Amino acid sequence: MGNKLIEVALPLDAINRAAAREKSIRHGHPSTLHLWWARRPLAAARAVLFAQMSVREALALINQILDEVLAEQEGDFDADSRWALAWFDQHGFDDGDYGDAETLSKAKNTSVAGMVEAGILKSRAGKVQLLRPAELPPDWNPEADVRLTAWEMVHHLIRVLEGNGEEAAAALVHKLGGRAEAARELCYRLYALCERRKRAAEALAYNGLVQSWPEISRLAAAGSTEQGGLFGDDAGDVGEEA
Repeated sequence: MGNKLIEVALPLDAINRAAAREKSIRHGHPSTLHLWWARRPLAAARAVLFAQMSVREALALINQILDEVLAEQEGDFDADSRWALAWFDQHGFDDGDYGDAETLSKAKNTSVAGMVEAGILKSRAGKVQLLRPAELPPDWNPEADVRLTAWEMVHHLIRVLEGNGEEAAAALVHKLGGRAEAARELCYRLYALCERRKRAAEALAYNGLVQSWPEISRLAAAGSTEQGGLFGDDAGDVGEEA
């Protein structure tokens, strides 16, 4: 029969994220007056049930539910990021045909030209390609970006984290403010996608940001409360080369 999941490991981070999301959705709706109104058992209760199953059975169900939750979260992203996520699923950072990209952009209510302007891809000679973190401009300032996307935020954060460390990434999160939450959710989504697609190099980059996020958030919160501290007004552009 094999080991049960509880004998091997439990994905506590994923369970905590799902439980937190269940308590935060649909603010103001009567169904939030009591959690018994939920359509299905709460995340923690489902985890207890899964933990009694074999590892193979439990992981199959967990992955199915995680895919459903992630697909639901995708609707919260901006149109450019939804396009980029779908394109990345098919092509990664490799190039693809312009015609396919334009067709997908119409389905996502955006355009290739608009996303080139937004700074998330390049288009030339009938081919379209998402920009890698290392190709993004080092002097990028989200506060001056008129077409800010979650996709852009994630990959600038990876660029800054890999090049300058957690304090520089925290300074960028501080500039992003509440918009950083969308970047965090998208990063989780991209990590799960890369794991499923067996894209080890990309998965490593997204996992690096995921693993560093608690410390980045702590530094960003600390910097915002220190007068003239880490993220003072005289700080230069985040991630810019010295």
